[in-house]
Amino acid sequence: MHDDRDAKTETKSSWRARLLFAHRWSGVLLAAYAIALLTGTHIPNPEGIFPMEGNDKWLHFCAYFGLAFLIATWRSRTPTGYIKLTVGVWLATALIGATDELTQQLPGINRHCDFADWIADSSGSACGLLVWHLLRWALFAERRGVKLQNDAV
Repeated sequence: MHDDRDAKTETKSSWRARLLFAHRWSGVLLAAYAIALLTGTHIPNPEGIFPMEGNDKWLHFCAYFGLAFLIATWRSRTPTGYIKLTVGVWLATALIGATDELTQQLPGINRHCDFADWIADSSGSACGLLVWHLLRWALFAERRGVKLQNDAV
């Protein structure tokens, strides 16, 4: 006989297992992502390798969206108490973005520092953190007694 409690326990266990798996591998993925991001932003004259016709702000937005999301995933351990984490991750990614823009002016890199790029970086970080919060809220809604729209009554 299959009990509803068994099904709920199995579902919770599978979600916890997935979150644990994501948390464990987020550090490895974050390290690879950060190396690729910092390497890509310091390649001299990237237009020859990756032509950027028009505005590249969406690239900055997406890059820092992913960075903030991965840092938050890597640093999180419990389903509650994330105000300090969110502020800390956003400030860290904003500082990384500013440093990234400033170091592009170093001799030999032949790139320019653009305040609008930093705004795109910071906006992407904020949106990445917002999506991260929404996903965590949805994953842990049952734990708080919240019924989501597609939950069985």
